[in-house]
Amino acid sequence: MKVGIIGAGRIIPFHLQALSAAGFDLSFIAARPNSSSAIKLAREYGISNVLDTRDQILKQTDSVDCLLVAPSSEVLFDFLELLLPIGIPMLVEKPLFRNEHQIAIGETLGALSSKVMIGYNRRFYKSVLQFKTHLQSLSGGFLGITIPELSGLKKEILQDDGVGKRAINTLIDNTVHMLDLLYFLLPNVHFHEKMIRVRGTKDFRLLEVTSYEREIEVRIEVTFGIPGNYVVCYRGAGLIMELKPLEVYRRYEGLDVVEPTEDFPIRRYVPRLVDETFADLNPHGDVPLKPGFFEQANAFKKFVETGQLNHASSIDEAIRVSKLSLALVKSIRED
Repeated sequence: MKVGIIGAGRIIPFHLQALSAAGFDLSFIAARPNSSSAIKLAREYGISNVLDTRDQILKQTDSVDCLLVAPSSEVLFDFLELLLPIGIPMLVEKPLFRNEHQIAIGETLGALSSKVMIGYNRRFYKSVLQFKTHLQSLSGGFLGITIPELSGLKKEILQDDGVGKRAINTLIDNTVHMLDLLYFLLPNVHFHEKMIRVRGTKDFRLLEVTSYEREIEVRIEVTFGIPGNYVVCYRGAGLIMELKPLEVYRRYEGLDVVEPTEDFPIRRYVPRLVDETFADLNPHGDVPLKPGFFEQANAFKKFVETGQLNHASSIDEAIRVSKLSLALVKSIRED
């Protein structure tokens, strides 16, 4: 199966490794004129054809079965509009929609949207799928999503006149992967901008969104500059489930009581670990691949062959995610 590659940024090597491992024939790579990254990747992965104009891309689409569309986020939607009328299956990187105008166009695509699979690779983690499997049988309890964006920075995140450009771009370009994960875990949960609360000072913002599904209270917390990692945690009667980090699923039931010792003179109540699942770090033998990418590449192959998305995200789901992301941006701008 032949695939054309559009883009030569930092995410592309992970895709090329996974697509090659899944059996795709890398037919061409397209990027800006004289892109040194595209030339280097073509040499490294044995791609004979390097393109640098949109006209060249359009002429080459007849020679491939599908496309990976992953240029910079600023031009991603432009390529979608260019390529959709051709009707060729595409794996398109996130975020597909960066503003309300693009979302409005996306909502009118109709049947054309069935040719697009969105690259939310974390949906394919074994850890995430295990969490989802158990969550489907539960009702009641609390599900918390912690999103500490720009966690390595302390300054120039928030400015005197509101939220800095870096924070807004992060909400649009990166926070979406956690919002997509939430909707993947709980497809029927509903959020809108009136549910968003903004707390903090000019130097700190906490965005909090709360909703319910199956009597599960669902809360998203987004912060900026807090040292931490992404976490998904469900707490119910006698049960804790965690994705912490997202690549590791753990389920706890009951407690073990650890009596005081001379070295640690405090009684401890330790949740009892009953299940642990890791995202597959070597899904293709000894070849190290970025988690979720090999599984996503295989899902893309099936999508090209059958039109079925399986666990992958559709355009409609991507619209839902981007709407919530833009509502978060709007809330902190107006606060």
